Amino acid sequence: MLAFLAAPSAAADFIGFISASSNVTEGNSGTVLVAIRVRRTGDGIGAVSVDWTTRQGTALPFTTTGISAIAAGNAHTVALKNDGTVVAWGDNYYGQTTVPVGLSGVSAISAGSYHTVALKNDGTVWAWGRNDDGQTTVPIGLSDVSTIAAGSDHTVALKTDGTVVAWGSDFSGQTTVPVGLNGVSAIAAGYGHTVALKTDGTVVAWGLNESGQSTVPVGLSGVSAIAAGKGHTLALKSDGTVVAWGNNEYGQTTVPVGLSGVSAISAGTFHSVALKADGTVAAWGSNGIGQAAVPAGLSSVSAIAAAYYHTVALKNDGTVVSWGTNYHGILSTNISSDYNSAAGTLSWADGDTTDKMVVVQVQGDGIIEPSEDFSVILYDPIGGALFLTAIHTVTITNDDSAGQLNFSSDLTRITEAASGTVPVSIPVRRTGGSIGAVSVDWRTQHGTALPFTTTGITAIAAGYAHTVALKAGGTVVAWGDNYYGQTTVPVDLSDVSAIAAGFSHTVALKTDGTVVSWSIGVPGGLSGVRAIAAGETHTVALKTDGTVVAWGGNNYGQTSVPGGLSGVLAIAAGAAHTVALKTDGTVVAWGGVYKDYGQSDVPFGLSGVSAIAAGYYHSVALKNDGTVVAWGDNSSGQTTVPVGLSGVSAIAAGGYHTVALKTDGTVVAWGNNYYGQTTVPVGLSGVSAIAAGGAHTVALKTDGTVAAWGANYSGRTTTQSSSDYLSATGFLSWADGDTADKIVTVQIQSDTEIESDETFSIVLANPTGSATLLNPSHTILITSYDPIAVFVDRFYRLVLQREPDAGGLAYWVNNMHLGTLDGARLALGFVLTPEFTDRNLSDLQFIDVLYTAFFDRPGDPGGIAYWSGLLASGVLREDVLWGFLDSAEFASLSANAGIVAMSDSTRQELQVRRFVRRFYVQCLQREGDAGGIAYWTEHLINGSLIGSSLAHNFFLSQEFLDRGLGDEQFVDILYATFFSRASDPDGQAFWLGQLGSSTRLQVLDGFIYSQEFLNLCAAYGIIAYSAGG
Repeated sequence: MLAFLAAPSAAADFIGFISASSNVTEGNSGTVLVAIRVRRTGDGIGAVSVDWTTRQGTALPFTTTGISAIAAGNAHTVALKNDGTVVAWGDNYYGQTTVPVGLSGVSAISAGSYHTVALKNDGTVWAWGRNDDGQTTVPIGLSDVSTIAAGSDHTVALKTDGTVVAWGSDFSGQTTVPVGLNGVSAIAAGYGHTVALKTDGTVVAWGLNESGQSTVPVGLSGVSAIAAGKGHTLALKSDGTVVAWGNNEYGQTTVPVGLSGVSAISAGTFHSVALKADGTVAAWGSNGIGQAAVPAGLSSVSAIAAAYYHTVALKNDGTVVSWGTNYHGILSTNISSDYNSAAGTLSWADGDTTDKMVVVQVQGDGIIEPSEDFSVILYDPIGGALFLTAIHTVTITNDDSAGQLNFSSDLTRITEAASGTVPVSIPVRRTGGSIGAVSVDWRTQHGTALPFTTTGITAIAAGYAHTVALKAGGTVVAWGDNYYGQTTVPVDLSDVSAIAAGFSHTVALKTDGTVVSWSIGVPGGLSGVRAIAAGETHTVALKTDGTVVAWGGNNYGQTSVPGGLSGVLAIAAGAAHTVALKTDGTVVAWGGVYKDYGQSDVPFGLSGVSAIAAGYYHSVALKNDGTVVAWGDNSSGQTTVPVGLSGVSAIAAGGYHTVALKTDGTVVAWGNNYYGQTTVPVGLSGVSAIAAGGAHTVALKTDGTVAAWGANYSGRTTTQSSSDYLSATGFLSWADGDTADKIVTVQIQSDTEIESDETFSIVLANPTGSATLLNPSHTILITSYDPIAVFVDRFYRLVLQREPDAGGLAYWVNNMHLGTLDGARLALGFVLTPEFTDRNLSDLQFIDVLYTAFFDRPGDPGGIAYWSGLLASGVLREDVLWGFLDSAEFASLSANAGIVAMSDSTRQELQVRRFVRRFYVQCLQREGDAGGIAYWTEHLINGSLIGSSLAHNFFLSQEFLDRGLGDEQFVDILYATFFSRASDPDGQAFWLGQLGSSTRLQVLDGFIYSQEFLNLCAAYGIIAYSAGG
């Protein structure tokens, strides 16, 4: 017995810790020493001593032995110790690893998805963790239990008399034990099914059977053990072989060829595990997270357990080995690894008052966990000492971090191509820590851009201005108006069996009978639903017992279900009324009392009805004989059934129109056709289902594709269920210590349709390994493929060497579409800007830009030499640019983008510019300066100058006069400038003679008013001289 206080004596010293607590930060591995000071105070007379020991708190002592049994849940692990106590670790969201205080005397354990069960030596059962289906509510008085099994949401107990008791979820009949079942020797519980092994070696199974998991192979016998996974079942035969049946999507029921000598089996969610008599382990099935990758060299195993994320093995020495992913620390096999248990004695000699040290070791690990504590206590003092502070608490602070998983940016802009797909790669980062293996799921989520989905649709629904599709895998896609969020499908929504669309909300029915709705809520606790319908502001649910529940707007009595209504087979919801079809073929309707068009007045004597539909203010019934009856509002002819219509297999009612599907797969529609909603596409056939919205109609074809017509406000009739990108999901994982970026890649679906920018997102979800999410959504903005935009974009990248700015890109593209700019003007607008000229390129670099931007190729040696020579001779870079723009290659490049390379007005400017240049070159014998050429060109184009006035300005300029030319040189220049040729002898002699009797101005005018100069000006599109001379 510990003695915390010694009997006082006259000369007693005091011994105690100098502080009541301390903190230590654990490392990622190894041990950290904690030194705790103990002090003796007093006169120091005599020898004294004290014992000390560690005592566990929330921190547990390092223990790798003493385990007798193991169990594995979805993301947690449970161990039974030799002393009958239980330890659990991993995910504790539902309290599944919080072992009840004082639980002892345990003989067996089992782990469900999110709950844990323990069997005590006295035959009673304890359970803790998730209990929303009553799986941990042990039946009162349950006793004499010999075996337990925990399924996903249910629990099973085998009694000593060979009978079975089960409780928890019964949505698939998994807790409905077959009447008269007895003689049972073992039990197993799966996701939604239960298995029993009888003493005669046969197997019985019940509950969910969608994958054949409850269909025991005919003739199976000689079975010694059983196991149940999510959708598959295993049986171990007495000869050491294994039989498996049920879901084999991941190969979990494909038993390895030649597997024998098996002594135990376990079934995970999608994988299977076998323990061989020689202590080795075999595993098969899903291995996406390493759950079936048995560690090399593993041996001496005595027990196994398999779950979703991981597999666990118990070795003969009582130690545990785990593999798979370390989600929530489930692979932590040093079950209690916080500190090393220790004890000792501290002694002081006579006269010794120095402090003594208690040293304990804290175990470092890479497990993300809360702070924990343990204590060191002093006891049994010798020598009459008294304790001052006898207990010291050590708090272990966790410094491990799995890190944060995040997108490095919020937005990526991508432009479609002309066809095919364009990949977009988005990096995902791990920051702020790298302890342990972590992972995260990702998925695309539509925005204004919609996923490409033309197949795999099993059902459709149409709201006022949106469309909803149910895919074969139980997921939902919605598009169209999203003002109220009606097309924002909840993240991770799955297992959907039916859909309905209202005015501003969408409803999904899940396979477990529960309902999910967005924009309008669902009553708490609603379950057991087998059909749904959505009206303008109300929702209706048909339960499996044939009763109806309705909620939402009730301003017209639409949710006031008639008292005693039962035996209902189908339901429909209009704008403000509700219709129910009973199993006897009769129809009941209610609501619409203040907007009464007779939509709830079922025609007298109507019977033999097999289906119903409700529009805004009208109702429709399909009879067993394939004919249609309609009543209520007929303002658009929606209740005037076409004469002779028969052979109908399905009906739908829209806002003011009605649709019928015939048995031959064709569609008939009538009523309001303002938006074309009743104009069935020519040749439409092979239709398997129909839906009608406010002003649009949707048809599902037998090949899983969708056709839609009518109003396309908000894109509700976009039936490539959208063709903007390929919907995708994925899984990213990081090993312990790994901080490298991982890449999410999605494909953009290209087309040539010019449309507004659209967006969708990539969303991260379900982080594992204690990682957290930071910035978990990344938006991708899709810019429609526009060849003109691509043409402009290349100038930004090749000429200015940068990404286009949104405003600039829009300016150029819009003006190109309007036709106010041509290709040449666009090019001039880039090359002549200060942004380009400030690059200060050399002549060769300048020429290289022109070749790549305007010829889409590198320069050839001959061409480079030619253009370089011009620039070296003084030709302006602008004139060289014009040379590139006035080429067949640039014309072809522009034509490919649907652009005119050079309009008539631009070509006129080029011609006038060349005309001006010839005067600089011929008259002044130099290249023109940029300002001068621009000045003369502008005035010639606007008509303020003509050819004659330009000639006078050049030849009478001081620059020309300063050349001091002789008469022969003067005449030669006139010939070159005005006639584009050398002088002939007779002509030269004539003009030299004229200079002998006339002024140079008179000779100049003689050239100006010549036919040759008139022809030259005409070639350049210039007026040579005015009519008056």
